[in-house]
Amino acid sequence: LEEAELPLHVLLSSPCGSLNENQEEMLAAAQTALDAADREVRRLRTLLALDRGALSAVPQPVGLSELLKPALAIVQAHGHNAQVAVSTDVSETAPRVIVDAMQTQAALTAILTDAVTRTPKGGEVNIKADEDEHGRIRIAVRHGGTGESTGQPSLDIRLARRLIGLQHGTLQESPGSIIISLPGDTPVSATRGTMP
Repeated sequence: LEEAELPLHVLLSSPCGSLNENQEEMLAAAQTALDAADREVRRLRTLLALDRGALSAVPQPVGLSELLKPALAIVQAHGHNAQVAVSTDVSETAPRVIVDAMQTQAALTAILTDAVTRTPKGGEVNIKADEDEHGRIRIAVRHGGTGESTGQPSLDIRLARRLIGLQHGTLQESPGSIIISLPGDTPVSATRGTMP
């Protein structure tokens, strides 16, 4: 991939001789395909690293709004382009989430984008994030699509599921609904227990 990228970049940025419009379009299409293949290889490497146990999480407390902000921005833009409304309700009082923020943001972006992709044009995706009754963080996604897509899930979704699992989280999917549960930073005083 790297060996193919350089000559394409050179041809596209400073063509040797004159290229006609069709040749320029073919080179641009080849560049786009190379970029897509490069992203897939990176995801596959990450998935293989997870399988080998070579990828570890570095969990730290992060605010729920802060965690969701990058994923929601991408999903809002994706929804706008797909003509799918995206509504959000993120609790301001929920405890912080204890996760590796980069890994979790990548997983959430893939999951939420997939929900928008599966929702028909003119439909709506509703994302609600708050604390559940067990002190965990619950991100509930309601979408206008069917349940799991038929066949094998995409590499993005398989990787997202594994990354959520690496955070000691869970992902449950049913027709029109996805529920993600992540560990919350619940203070010891708020947990069950009585004074002796």
